[in-house]
Amino acid sequence: MKSLNYQNILNLKMLSKKTLSIVCDLLMNIAEKEKQVEITRQVLCQNLNFDAYQIFSYLDHESKNYINEINLISFLNKKNGIHFTSEELEFLILLYDQNFDARLSYSEFLNIVLSDNNYELRKKARERIGSCSDNPTIPFNVEYSLVKLFQKILNLIRTTRKIIEELKMRNDFNVHDLFHYLKGYGNITNESMKIFLEKN
Repeated sequence: MKSLNYQNILNLKMLSKKTLSIVCDLLMNIAEKEKQVEITRQVLCQNLNFDAYQIFSYLDHESKNYINEINLISFLNKKNGIHFTSEELEFLILLYDQNFDARLSYSEFLNIVLSDNNYELRKKARERIGSCSDNPTIPFNVEYSLVKLFQKILNLIRTTRKIIEELKMRNDFNVHDLFHYLKGYGNITNESMKIFLEKN
């Protein structure tokens, strides 16, 4: 395996220390907030009253077989007093929308609520799906954890977009040079990311 040669990389247009520091903030923000999202998912999945299909049906109160921005506004803003912009809610849908139709199918919704890292917990939570789907409401403790999960995802979106906007304002920043700075030789790897974060 070729070792990373940052001397050659630095021959590209120089990214300032301040810009590199903002990139580090961006990466650390994503890592930390994604970890918080996953912890909240696991809390939700451990709840014995959790039934993903029941939650999906509850949010999709018009029985359209999908969830859109209007459903999220209704659930978060109107019902629970949690205020995020329409644009932020659109970004949330975009994160999980695999076929780019600007809405979430049930299978896409599962990727929001089921654990991403704990296979056993994901499996157990899936086994409870359909166990109480006739109930038109969801238990308070499930709703509370669901609201927290949406808040964590939306906070990730909000802070990430804010840092990206700050980066775009930097005269020395461009994606091409950053990509080459991060990758060393070949592709961006765990090793190259670790070296980048340690250096900056």
